[in-house]
Amino acid sequence: MAAQRCASGYLEEQIPRRKYDVSCQPQVEAKPGRPKEWRAKLEKWKCFVCGYIYKPEKGDAKRVVDPGTKFEDLPESWFCPVCGARKREFKKLA
Repeated sequence: MAAQRCASGYLEEQIPRRKYDVSCQPQVEAKPGRPKEWRAKLEKWKCFVCGYIYKPEKGDAKRVVDPGTKFEDLPESWFCPVCGARKREFKKLA
């Protein structure tokens, strides 16, 4: 049985199987950019005391913060659900 060549010209059995190597999978077109509102919703904040990461898409079930609540919209009295650090101890992740 003859080996098949993929679009990149490699024989299937010659393709390295590491994470970022060439593969015979069809190429997927890049998705168009998302609106700024979506990006703002996904901004994550990290507690620099314990390392907890606040994810707006999940909210904070322990403190009754609904999913979709931006970090900026949390009250100043909100604190880290893991270590109790105040909101000012959080830094925005890039």
